[in-house]
Amino acid sequence: MKGSGFVENNGFGKAKCLFNRTYYTNATVIDSTTMYCDSPPLDLSDSESGDYFYNISVSADGEAYSNATASFAYYD
Repeated sequence: MKGSGFVENNGFGKAKCLFNRTYYTNATVIDSTTMYCDSPPLDLSDSESGDYFYNISVSADGEAYSNATASFAYYD
């Protein structure tokens, strides 16, 4: 994920990604503009339209999350 102001607040390992307000994963802060997140598996039977995506929020402290303005798409 690209952005700005990414930092590890309140200790190493607190940065998180939140997919669809349901799935939490650990994030790795590379630098102030880059954060890596492992995406959770997506159940391909969940969509009849063929659109498969997660809305993503991020947190530097594992408690306060950004608004979900980014999406992560899966493609067949």
